[in-house]
Amino acid sequence: MNNNFYLIAKFKKDQSQIINFLRESLNTKSNRHYYIKGNNDNLILQELKLHDGFDVVFIVFNEKQSEFNPLELYLAYGNINGTNRLEYKVSNFTDSRLIIDNFIKNSGLDLKNDFMFNSYLSIETSKELMKHLKFALKESYIVNRMQYEDQKYEPNFHDNNLSDLSQKNEHCKRPIAINEIDKNRNEFQRDRERIVHAKASRRLVDKAQIFTASKGDHFRTRMTHTLEVSQIARGLSLSLNLNSDLTEAIALAHDIGHTPFGHQGERTLNSILRNELKVIPCGDKIDFGGFKHNFQGLRVLTYLEEKYFEYEGLDITYQVLEGVLKHTKGKVKNCEKCNMKSCSKKCFDVDEFLINADKEYLFLKYEFATTLEGQIVSIADEIAQRGHDLDDAFAAKDLTFDELLSCCEIRKMKPIRDILDKIKSDLNRMKNENKVFIDENSMMRSRLVSEVLAYFMKDIVSQSSTNISSYNTDNEFYNKYHRIDEELIKFSDEGQFILNYLETIISKKVINSFEVARFDDKAKMIVISLFKAYYNNPKLLPDGTLTRIYRDIRRVSKNVIDFRNGDPKLITDELYSICFSEPKMEDGDIDLANEYIIKRKILVRNIVDHISGMTDNYAINEYKLIYGNM
Repeated sequence: MNNNFYLIAKFKKDQSQIINFLRESLNTKSNRHYYIKGNNDNLILQELKLHDGFDVVFIVFNEKQSEFNPLELYLAYGNINGTNRLEYKVSNFTDSRLIIDNFIKNSGLDLKNDFMFNSYLSIETSKELMKHLKFALKESYIVNRMQYEDQKYEPNFHDNNLSDLSQKNEHCKRPIAINEIDKNRNEFQRDRERIVHAKASRRLVDKAQIFTASKGDHFRTRMTHTLEVSQIARGLSLSLNLNSDLTEAIALAHDIGHTPFGHQGERTLNSILRNELKVIPCGDKIDFGGFKHNFQGLRVLTYLEEKYFEYEGLDITYQVLEGVLKHTKGKVKNCEKCNMKSCSKKCFDVDEFLINADKEYLFLKYEFATTLEGQIVSIADEIAQRGHDLDDAFAAKDLTFDELLSCCEIRKMKPIRDILDKIKSDLNRMKNENKVFIDENSMMRSRLVSEVLAYFMKDIVSQSSTNISSYNTDNEFYNKYHRIDEELIKFSDEGQFILNYLETIISKKVINSFEVARFDDKAKMIVISLFKAYYNNPKLLPDGTLTRIYRDIRRVSKNVIDFRNGDPKLITDELYSICFSEPKMEDGDIDLANEYIIKRKILVRNIVDHISGMTDNYAINEYKLIYGNM
């Protein structure tokens, strides 16, 4: 087959025999033929004879008042048999005016003049044009997935001596599962390594936790928070004799779907999609699904990251996916009450975020993770936040040691009182021994954070060990899935009270501070402005995002155009229809099955994917490139 050119054959609709042959070939997948006649096509015929086979595009037109209107397009494979006989077999067909017009304009065809001079054939050499035509006409690629029940993983030596309730290699289940078994590592190690090497993981280094990284080198970012959660979670996992590889994998991925600018970026994107900011046309009539970083983490892991030829996403185990989803709260849309008129403003539809995977195995009935390793990451996230938020608050001088010491509620809590007294005593003892500290305040806050974290970890291990030892495994859920139907990894009542109180202090002294409020307000303005810019002119989006939109639309519609390489006017018209056309109404309600409503939802979700994946600096610089300096 010659890939350097393809033949274009053009026919009027009144040439019924030829058109009947085309349709018969398409329906029966059989060969048909066409005799090439006419002096004007002889040169093309001679060229075709030099090749064994080639692609053929048949275009059928209707002529009205000297205007040639395209009606149908057939894609075939053909060769010259004999003197002038073109044998062909049709493989695909479209009557999409958008696809046909785009093909004609990019091919440079002049139909009126061609027919005027009795020229019915032409040769095109654009590989890119044919590639996009085939993409638009052929069925979308479908990932070949192994059934959940058919997946079998052998016990691994790493699992020796683990608790009976832990997740072991033999319990691993993946959405796709086409990997070769690696005897030198277990499946959860494979997950951890895939997550570490993901692009989304690298971007966490420049995403804010509370303060932006520009405030100073020693303030936490989303990356350092992730590492601290991983360290705490691993320590808890080892203490409870659970699977530390799985625990680390969940911990390293738990915030992989986070936005720039911390939770303010998350809140702003959610407000846009919930139509609270009135940014999207008809946003009050269309449910765009909302945004929350733990749900977005599913989308990153199952779709947005691309490292393998056979599938999108990283094919991370269901154990990790569930842990990422449930590491923080977020109501799953899974009941009849979830609609635009009731609770959808607070719910998140997993189907918007989980691609090439089955939500059944996320066990959405339970708000907590059904693996103990997932439960550990959720509680480790809480501990890490309280610890480093205290540290950052001291560093930013929003909170002082004496202020914390003077809190009467804190003084009533014996564990914290003991920690504070010990720190002060140790400091005075070392000063009496003539020890000189470079930064006394920094030393005190470091000791405070360390001791508080140690207290919480001991408290959790003690309480959780009791819970685990009393858990009854004689139940259907455990026996079928080797999963836990109770939340066993917990603080004691005292530990939970102390955690909640520290969170209250942070909210009062840090989250509500002028500096954080100013940062949040600026972040909100940047995120809204970027969304408006991309929505009003999607051509501002990078090539990769436009390609993903093109691919996503093709999966639900054959009326599609390549937004970067198509005809400029057709692209502009199509994007305008997607973004601004008034949706069709039926009995007062919007027709959600309308093609352009579906396309609009795809565009919006991909814009949100792009913004949520940005680092703080990238978002700021992108804003400056579009709008000028702030």
